[in-house]
Amino acid sequence: MGVSGSSKAKNKTELNETEITGGAAKGFSWGYEEDNGANVWAKHFEAANGNEQSPINIDLSSEQLSEEGIDYKIETDYKICHAKLENNGHTLKWTPVGDAGGVTYKNTEYNLVHWHFHMPSEHTFNLEHASLELHFVHADDAGNLLVIGHCFNVGGEHDFIENIMVDETLAVHSSKGLDADVDFSLLNFDRDYIHYPGSLTTPPCSEGVQWFVSNTITSLSQVQLDWLREAIPFDNARPCQPINERKLCKRVTTGPTTFIVEHENKIETEVADLFAEDEKEFEEEVADELEVKRNPETPRKSKKIRYVKRDPSQSSINLRKQEIEEKTDFSWGYEKNNGPNVWVEYYEAANGKEQSPIDIDLNAELSEESADDKIQTNYNRCEANLQNNGHTLKWSPLGDAGSVTYKNEQYNLLQWHFHIPSEHTFNLEHASIELHFVHADAAGNLLVIGHCFNVGEAHEFIENIMIGETLAMHSEKGLDADVDFSLLNFNTDYIHYPGSLTTPPCSEGVQWFVSNTITSLSQVQLDWFREAVPFDNARPCQPINERKLCKRVTETN
Repeated sequence: MGVSGSSKAKNKTELNETEITGGAAKGFSWGYEEDNGANVWAKHFEAANGNEQSPINIDLSSEQLSEEGIDYKIETDYKICHAKLENNGHTLKWTPVGDAGGVTYKNTEYNLVHWHFHMPSEHTFNLEHASLELHFVHADDAGNLLVIGHCFNVGGEHDFIENIMVDETLAVHSSKGLDADVDFSLLNFDRDYIHYPGSLTTPPCSEGVQWFVSNTITSLSQVQLDWLREAIPFDNARPCQPINERKLCKRVTTGPTTFIVEHENKIETEVADLFAEDEKEFEEEVADELEVKRNPETPRKSKKIRYVKRDPSQSSINLRKQEIEEKTDFSWGYEKNNGPNVWVEYYEAANGKEQSPIDIDLNAELSEESADDKIQTNYNRCEANLQNNGHTLKWSPLGDAGSVTYKNEQYNLLQWHFHIPSEHTFNLEHASIELHFVHADAAGNLLVIGHCFNVGEAHEFIENIMIGETLAMHSEKGLDADVDFSLLNFNTDYIHYPGSLTTPPCSEGVQWFVSNTITSLSQVQLDWFREAVPFDNARPCQPINERKLCKRVTETN
């Protein structure tokens, strides 16, 4: 599928390629920081105010998902090709060198233009982010765009990710040819997709893009995820946008998918196993080996393929449940096999109706409560011990760190810790990091204060609680200086609601106070947290159900 057509069509394709890689409004350079990030794009790019913006949250339980006719399915036809890798400062972008093939949709061919990544995933499923999302961007001869999205969580190593990596961390605004040809058969494109009309997820956020998002989340290793993070050491995901009047459709690729292999002008085909990329997600014995029909001159490593035979309509959630039921020993974490998506199978409380975190709609009507219901903070300078418990960094006061008073009840500060990205969201938008200050009264009832931060200026309180080294997993160290809580403004507005712990056992009955002011910390400070805990450790937002949110303020002594 070579790029063809009139010069007019080519110019439009080139224009869209410029848009995809980052257009610029006059006097404004977009990015992912607080002053040039997704929260301000609508002020600089008119298209970003449209009614068909991307990404979106996909509700897999929604009855709005319609099945469409076979004529509307997509057919992939990719070729092995060379590719160039570029770090453009916003993402890593792979551009084919030569004809990489493409996709056919409604009898129109869309050629593969490039692919890139976002971390965490931009699309969410039931408000849950994946660790990573790859976008495969295609254009037809008229320049119309079609994007295929594939999401990944940390688990087993993925052959396709390994295939497109290089041995070094690619510096910003540099490029390099890949060491090996790109083999698209290593990623399963023969699967169900959620289709909807959307937009580019980066400026200028132009609409008219046909989106196909796979509803199967694949695995990649922590090492592979870290390689991407080292090149782009910040979150580069636009928050989910309103669906508005759009309808989502469930479509599949025609399959099994055929991948074209070219070598010295000879063409052979191979048929990809439907579940080949899922081999590391399941603990079953090797069930089959993928037979590869390939020119002997282009050998491929022989490998065993683990797969699960199932009805195509069976959800990946049920597969994960099946996998969990086969395990006898469970230690919770944030990987696919022990993360938030499976906690409900092991902790009864996680199925409750008042779970945390939640999305906070700042446009909703929030009730103001009486002065008697305000919270009063009264913290003391203190020494503290810092621990890396493998899930987060946790600071524990040594001595009396003070307390919070709420409804005439005193809650003493027990510890504080962090989550990246923020667990609570505001209008579906994550902050870069969230600190949780956990308190308990004499009866053991819990009260948690949450403060969110985005990358900007360095923060004195963050600097105060850091140490001069990266704390290794399952180690601890005393802080170099006393903790000065006056460096963080607790005298602010809070959103209050009844919730739960955001980590197992997810017990309810927790009084939550989340500051609606997002503070700044520096990229260096954020990187210090990320180096100690090099994975996302945020539970996705939970349904609000019948809970009411209230606005309260603190009084600081």
